[in-house]
Amino acid sequence: MAGQSYHNYGLAVDIAQLTLDGHISYGMESDSNNDEKGDWGQAIELLEARGFNWGGRWKYPDRPHFEKTFGFNWRLLLNKIKNKEVDENGFVIID
Repeated sequence: MAGQSYHNYGLAVDIAQLTLDGHISYGMESDSNNDEKGDWGQAIELLEARGFNWGGRWKYPDRPHFEKTFGFNWRLLLNKIKNKEVDENGFVIID
């Protein structure tokens, strides 16, 4: 159902690593900058340190997914849209 994803509210992103040979990777073993730390693990660490939740930790993992909900659930955000609690660009106001 439309509106149930935090992507709809600009509060979620899906990311992937583009390898030097042009492939998409979610592999934990990749270390393209040779710093002896997995690239994907570094991305997870960086985003979680900034308050994002990683979908890879869910019961049904979604490895590319990161979201920062600011404590809002999607039902509340959808109601804000229905009540026209949006800015001039149509983005939900989450004060």
